Amino acid sequence: MNAVDSRNEIRVRVLAAIKNALPTKEIVPETKFDDFGIESLEAMSMIFMVEEELDIDLTDIPSGAIQSVEDVVTAVMDRMKCGEPGTQ
Repeated sequence: MNAVDSRNEIRVRVLAAIKNALPTKEIVPETKFDDFGIESLEAMSMIFMVEEELDIDLTDIPSGAIQSVEDVVTAVMDRMKCGEPGTQ
């Protein structure tokens, strides 16, 4: 699988996890979380769902660093490149 395929697969899984965390929101890859006025509890729930779906730890990422779905995808991809346990 090449890098583009991997990123697309991660994007699909991230979108699914975020939609589970925020079922009342219409989430697409271009979604900026500020557009929804997501509160901290919702943001924590969203990150937790992504971590569970992908078996990855994102807890040390500064809260302001993730502003959109693509930011989450990038953070996951970065973790996978670092070889974090549970991502191989």
